[in-house]
Amino acid sequence: MSQRMQQDVANISWRLPNILGLLLLPILLNCGGGGSGGGGGSSVPPADTSYLSAPGATRTWLTDSDLTSAKAAPNSPLHNNYFMPVGTSNPALHPFSGTIHLTSFMVSTNDPSPGNGYVDTTFPNIDLEFVSDGNDLIPLKREILTGTNSSSMRLILEPGSIWSEPTDNGWSRASFPFELTGGWNFSLNGIATFIYTDTKISALRLQTVQDTNGGGGARTNIWGILNATYVPLLFADNLGVVAQFHQEKAGYLPVASWSDLASQLKMDVGAFNGGINTQQISTTGVVKDGVIYRQPCYTRFGDYPYCQQMRSGAFSTSKSMVAAVALLRLAQKYGDGVGDLLIKNYLNVNATHNGWDNVTFLDTLDMATGIGTTNANVPVGTGSYTFGDEGNDISDTMFFDTQGTANMLNVAFTQPKYSWGPGVEMRYDSMHTFILSAAMDAYLKQQEGPNANIGDMLVNEVYAPIGIAHAPLMRTTESNGTEGIPFMAYGLYPTADDTAKLAQLLQNGGSHNGQQILSASLLQTALYQTTNQGLRGYSGYDNVYGQSRYLMSFWSLPWSDGANCTARVPYMNGAGGNLIALLPNGVTVFRYSDSNNYDATPLIQAGANLGNMCH
Repeated sequence: MSQRMQQDVANISWRLPNILGLLLLPILLNCGGGGSGGGGGSSVPPADTSYLSAPGATRTWLTDSDLTSAKAAPNSPLHNNYFMPVGTSNPALHPFSGTIHLTSFMVSTNDPSPGNGYVDTTFPNIDLEFVSDGNDLIPLKREILTGTNSSSMRLILEPGSIWSEPTDNGWSRASFPFELTGGWNFSLNGIATFIYTDTKISALRLQTVQDTNGGGGARTNIWGILNATYVPLLFADNLGVVAQFHQEKAGYLPVASWSDLASQLKMDVGAFNGGINTQQISTTGVVKDGVIYRQPCYTRFGDYPYCQQMRSGAFSTSKSMVAAVALLRLAQKYGDGVGDLLIKNYLNVNATHNGWDNVTFLDTLDMATGIGTTNANVPVGTGSYTFGDEGNDISDTMFFDTQGTANMLNVAFTQPKYSWGPGVEMRYDSMHTFILSAAMDAYLKQQEGPNANIGDMLVNEVYAPIGIAHAPLMRTTESNGTEGIPFMAYGLYPTADDTAKLAQLLQNGGSHNGQQILSASLLQTALYQTTNQGLRGYSGYDNVYGQSRYLMSFWSLPWSDGANCTARVPYMNGAGGNLIALLPNGVTVFRYSDSNNYDATPLIQAGANLGNMCH
C-alpha cells in the first residue's frame, strides 16, 4: 500500500514542500553578514549566528533601531525568545488600540518551490486590528481572514503581549502569535513583533517556525520584515472584546508541565511519543481530572512562547470533532432518528445510479455508503482497501479544487456504486463527509429556517457552551462570495485547550455543567460502549491485541493488560499523525504532528497506566 493511501487526506503530497528545503536552510543561514575577503588568501569572517541561540541579558537582535529601520537581518528565522521581553522589561508605556495597515508583503522562505499550494512569498494584505488591556494585546478578529492581494495564504490572529524595554528609547514593544493557512487544513505557526508609540509603529518582523502540514516532508520556514502604518482608533466594541478575552482566559483549563507526568503520575513520557522527533510535533498532551499535562510547544527555533494559543491543522480528526459532534447535537435536539434520515431526502442526488437510495446519515458518518470507484471486486471485510477511494481521480483533480457547495456535490455524486450497498464495508472517502455536512445543513434549515447553518449551530450550541471561545473552521465559499457550510472532513484549527474541552464533553457522555448537549445514547455507540463495534478498519492499524475498527468517524483499537482486563479504545485520526484517544479510564491523550506515525497504541498504553481501564 502506498504512503498516500496510508494518509487520510486526498492528494496531499503535491501540496507539501520539497525535502530540498531542508538542504537549503544551512545555505540560507550562512548567506550574508560576513563580507568578502580580499586577495592574498584572506578568508571570509564567519557569519554571526548568535540569533539561533536564546538571547542573553541584553537584546542584540530585533533592537529598536532594527525595527524602525526595517532592517532585514538576519536572513533567517531567529530564536523565538527575541520576540519576547529580553533583559529588563517593564509594563508598556502606551496602550494600543487601532489598526496596523501593512504596506509591504514580500517574505522569504526556505521552500525551493513556493506557490505550491502550501507556502507563498506574498503575505496576505489584511489590516490587523488590536486592542490592549494590561499586558495583553487582543485581536478584534479571530476567525480565518482572507487578504485582498494575490497571496494564497490566509491568517488567524491570536492574543499577544505588550511591554517596554529601557533600551527602546521611549517606544513600547509588542508581539503576537498567528497562524498562516491555505486552501488546505495546514497550519504554519508564527510570531510577529513591532515597537510603537501613541501615533506610530515600526516595521513588523515575523516568522513561522512550526507547522502541521498533514503529510510530513520538509519543514518550511517563512520570515520577513513588513513595513506598516498605525491608525489609532477606539473601536466601538473595545470593551466587549476585552470582557470576552477576560472570560476566555478565566475558562482555560489548568495546565501542568510535561515533567509532572513523570514526577506526579509516574508516566513514562519517553514512551509516549514513541521516539518521534519533537520538531515534528506541534502539541502533545494528556488530559486527566480536568488538567492538561502539556508538552512544551517545540519548534525549530526554540520553544513557542505562546503555547496556549498554538493552533494545529486538525485534518481528519475534524471528522470526529466536527461532523460526528454536529450529528450528535442534531440528535440531542431532534431525536436519535436523525441518524436514520436518508441523504437523498435532503440533497439533489444527481448520480446516474440508485446507490444513494438507502444511504443514511449514519452510513455516511460510518464511511459505509457503498459508493466508490476503487477495488470493487475485492472481498469486503479484509481492511486491505480502506483508503482505496481516498485520493482517487475524482477527489484529486475535481472535488478539492471546486468552489461552492452545489458544485462540490455535483462532483461527489459522479462516483459509481459498489455491489454491496450501504452499511457493509468501510471505505474511507472525505467527499462523503462533505455530503453529510450538506445534508445535515439542509435538515437544520428545514427545522429552523433558511438562515440556519450547521457550522453556526456547532459553534454556538456546542463549542461556546463548553468554553471554546473561538473555533476557526474552514467553510465553503459560495458563488455570491458568502461563507457557506463547513467541509467537516477537515478544516478545524484547535488549540490544546480546545481539544481537551471537547474530549471532556465526549468523556462526560455529552453533558457539560448539567446540560445535555449531545445525544447520550448515540455517543455511547460512537465510543464503542454498546454491542455495536463498528466495521472492519484499516488492517495497517491493527495492533498486537487485535483489529482496527471504525464507527461514526471514530477509529478504535483493542487494548489488554495481559490478564483479565480488555478494552476497545476509540480515537480520532488525522493526516500527518494527529491522534486523540479517549480512554475508558477517563484519560485523554493527544498529539498533533507531521510524523506520519499513525500508531495510536503507544499513546493508549501510556494513558492506560493512569487509571483503571476496566470498571
